[in-house]
Amino acid sequence: LRARVADLEAELASVDGDYQIMSERYSALSETMDNMVNSESRRSEETINTLQNRVDGLKEKLLEKLHRHKQSSKAMELELSHAQGQLAASIDKTAQIKAALEQE
Repeated sequence: LRARVADLEAELASVDGDYQIMSERYSALSETMDNMVNSESRRSEETINTLQNRVDGLKEKLLEKLHRHKQSSKAMELELSHAQGQLAASIDKTAQIKAALEQE
C-alpha cells in the first residue's frame, strides 16, 4: 500500500510539474497574443488616422474648389446680365431705327 501511495505521490508530482509547465506556456502565449492584438490595434488606429487626415484634406480642397466655382458662377451671371442688358438696348435701338426708317 505504501508503495502504491508513493507511486501516486510521484505521479501527482509529475502531473503537478506538467501543469506548472503548461501554465507557464499558457501565460507566455497569452502575453504574446495580447502584444500582437495591441500592436495590430495600434497599426489599425494609425491607418484610420492617416485615412481620416487624407479625407479631411480632400474635403478642404473640394470646399475650396466649390467656393471658387461659386465665385466664378456669380461673375458669369453678372456678365450674362450685362450682355442681356446690352442686347435689350441693341434691340430697342434697332426697333427705333426701323421705326424711323418706316416713317421716312
